[in-house]
Amino acid sequence: MSEKTRVASDAIAPAGRFLDYVFPIDTFNGPLQDPTNSRAEYLIQTPIKFIGEGATSVIRPDGTEVGSIKWGSLLEYIMVTLHGETGQGSRILKTVSDGLFKENKRVWVDDWGNEFYWKTNLCHNAEDQIVARYVRGKKHTFRTNEPAWLSVDSNYLPLFDHILFTAIIIEHEVRADED
Repeated sequence: MSEKTRVASDAIAPAGRFLDYVFPIDTFNGPLQDPTNSRAEYLIQTPIKFIGEGATSVIRPDGTEVGSIKWGSLLEYIMVTLHGETGQGSRILKTVSDGLFKENKRVWVDDWGNEFYWKTNLCHNAEDQIVARYVRGKKHTFRTNEPAWLSVDSNYLPLFDHILFTAIIIEHEVRADED
C-alpha cells in the first residue's frame, strides 16, 4: 500500500488520541511545542510590518521551511505556499454557508482530496468527526497569560501541516475582526 493511499484511508479512521501542542509565546511568533517535553515541533515567524503586506513563515526545527502565508490587506489577497505549492488563500480555505442564521464553515481539502472543515475552533472531517481543536490564547493584565493550543487527533498527524496552516489563517481572520 502506498504512503498516499495509507494516509488517505487513515483520514476516515475512528477518532484516536488527541495530542496537544502549545504556542507558548504567540500563534504568529515563536515555537509550537509539545508540552510534555517542551520540544519545538515548528517555529513560526511573522516579522512586524507597519506598512504593506506581511508574511508568516513556518519552519521545522531542522530549518526546513514547511511554507509561508503572505498576508494582504484583504482575505482574497492571502497567498499560501505549503510544501512548495502556492495558492490563493481563498482557494486553500473556502467559506461555505451552513444555512441561514448558522455559522459558516471554512472548508479545505488535503493533498489526497479529502475534505475537512473548521467551524468555530473545531476541525472536522467529511464524516463530521472532530480531528483538531484550536484554543485561542488569552492575555491578562494582572495574572499569567494563557497560551494558545492546537490539539490534533493522532490519526491525522500526517495532515498536521495543513491543520496548522488553516488554524493560523483562521486566527488571523479572528484578530482582524477584533481590530
